Amino acid sequence: MVNEWVLQQELTKRWLDRGIGLADEDLLLVAWELMVPSWAINDALMRWNEPSIDFLAMDKAGRLVAIELKVAVPGRKPAWAVLCQVTHRAVCISRTAAPELVERAHEECLRGDHGRSEVSSGEVASLSSRFRELFGADLHQPAPSGRGIRRVVAATSFGPSFEAIRRRFDQIPLANVVEDLSAGNPGSKSQAARECRRLGGILPISAFELATPVETLIVSM
Repeated sequence: MVNEWVLQQELTKRWLDRGIGLADEDLLLVAWELMVPSWAINDALMRWNEPSIDFLAMDKAGRLVAIELKVAVPGRKPAWAVLCQVTHRAVCISRTAAPELVERAHEECLRGDHGRSEVSSGEVASLSSRFRELFGADLHQPAPSGRGIRRVVAATSFGPSFEAIRRRFDQIPLANVVEDLSAGNPGSKSQAARECRRLGGILPISAFELATPVETLIVSM
């Protein structure tokens, strides 16, 4: 079975070359392993002490898209865990985003400072030029649009309960999600409990911070 590291490597190469196909649209890959709130890149050889999102992308409207990748989301606990995880990271990104931080993360990743990209420093395309190349839009300085951030959970497969859990997660107040999960896992050190506590730590969340319900993307090697 493929592991998450190998899947990340393959998807990074593919998405840099072709963009990210999500439903009937394309997304631009901006960065990967982005940590918040510092906007540093998670790097095992340098720094890895903050929560990170697997991939940061941008849509044609200039909205940022937080993508959390799992090899599989097989059951209820992994489903709740990843939904809390992607929401926590997305909100932290939304609250701290600035054009210069987006540009810096993009340049560091494409320059190969943290692996996955083998482009030399003299060949790194600007975010604006890559944006225009993918979308054909005359936008010289892509930046967060102020209309909230999108959330995507990507995996090679989802368990039969995931869709119902995703709908419930989107329909009830996040404070209730945190309360219910905390009550069911008192003192737990599981990933679901850890991500639930992180999400609880950034409440309340404004409706304007999250652009859309959580979206899903099925990926393959």
